Amino acid sequence: MKIAAIDIGSNSIKLVVAERTAGDNFSILRQEKDVVRLGHNTLRDRHLAPAAIERAARAIKKFCDIAESYKADHTVAIATASVREADNATEFVAEVWQQTNLRVEILSGIEEARLIGLAVGVGCASL
Repeated sequence: MKIAAIDIGSNSIKLVVAERTAGDNFSILRQEKDVVRLGHNTLRDRHLAPAAIERAARAIKKFCDIAESYKADHTVAIATASVREADNATEFVAEVWQQTNLRVEILSGIEEARLIGLAVGVGCASL
């Protein structure tokens, strides 16, 4: 099974395409990063700029195309604080949906912290 994950952060959007191997292990097939500055001024203004939304939607579309080229069985997209705290988050989600047919899940602060903790645990285990 191949999975593509898109992480929509304040400064950059990241893609990881991975294939499940033996047990619960994954092999990374592709990693990409696009700096879109989605959250520039969001913390101050609580608003995503239209140009930033467009840059992000284009990057996500590109990443969806890459995932499709790897024949990913499932693609997920998660957004963090910059989208969560924006007053026009629903506009952002709608724009991504319109361009990609991909539903963006906006993580709560608690869920974001939990996932960071899991990632740190996995990273430390491999040291």
